[in-house]
Amino acid sequence: MTQVLMRKEFGGLRPDSEDAYRILNKIGNGASVTVDVRDMSSRSGKQHGFFFVLVTLLFESQEYFKDCETFRKCLLIKLGFCDLHTFQDGTVVPVAHSVKPSKMLVDEFKRLVDAVLDFAVSVGFDRKEIEAEARRRSPDPRQDQGRG
Repeated sequence: MTQVLMRKEFGGLRPDSEDAYRILNKIGNGASVTVDVRDMSSRSGKQHGFFFVLVTLLFESQEYFKDCETFRKCLLIKLGFCDLHTFQDGTVVPVAHSVKPSKMLVDEFKRLVDAVLDFAVSVGFDRKEIEAEARRRSPDPRQDQGRG
């Protein structure tokens, strides 16, 4: 089966690439087609797990922060993945972005992972080594299937 990228607009699908346009042009109006549907804005469990293992490796290499969640939120703020809220007195408070797949799209998540890797290098890690270690420690999401 040929897979093509489509865009949903006004209740219908539209081609979202040159390949999709060429293929769709060959199909007559009113014809039924099969489309392999996947939301291209979501990321895999493996990518999500890799991020958390990467943050854990960084957390384990420092002594200032006492829990990994606080470390992760502060790291996101340091790297600029946050919103700034201003109180009436002018005090500005940063709030870390959520990394939940429903809250952070793939492109922003990729930028975040790259920024975390850059940060790791800035504090003395070798990029290739920490990436390899995070991949080695990352859980395989397929192992979680069937659990409930």
